[in-house]
Amino acid sequence: MFAEKIYMRKYFEIDSKEFPPKLVDLAYEEARAALRNDFDAIAKTQQQVQTFLGWYLAAIVSLIGILVGTLASQEGSLLVMLMTAYGIVALSVPAAQMWFGVLYNVTVYPEGGEPSVLLSEEALDWLDGYPKGEQAHFRKLAYLVDLDERHKKNTELRRRMCSAYRVGLTMTLAGIALGLVLLIGLCIFIF
Repeated sequence: MFAEKIYMRKYFEIDSKEFPPKLVDLAYEEARAALRNDFDAIAKTQQQVQTFLGWYLAAIVSLIGILVGTLASQEGSLLVMLMTAYGIVALSVPAAQMWFGVLYNVTVYPEGGEPSVLLSEEALDWLDGYPKGEQAHFRKLAYLVDLDERHKKNTELRRRMCSAYRVGLTMTLAGIALGLVLLIGLCIFIF
């Protein structure tokens, strides 16, 4: 909220009494901490998804081995082949969904970044309107706005990643439930 207020008034005259240096320093440190927390949360979510993808890959490779073994044997069971093929598809779809939703094309906005934000023509023109002694204070205000924008982008990324993770887990559970129904139905039909 604080950074939004600054952003809305970024190109207008700001009274330095409205944003005292101690308050700006506190907001700056809080924004840096928020970005570090964002980075840690995104990394943790990616690690969890990588663990699930490892399990999915191991299960898919095992199912492919079962399918190949069943096809190679002379007395392969139709039930085993159908359920193995279903298992491969049922695990591949959520694995692909999680990979594309959480690990593919992810841009995290860490602390630091582009100096061009504070060296743009608009920012320099904006700073020229203030006395030399206050320019460092207002430069920090401008950087605080940039930190806030990065935090918003990271928060949106975290929401998207958590949503993809939840959808992948839901698809897995639905695939297991449907597999049980299919297994019971095929057992009744075949036997």
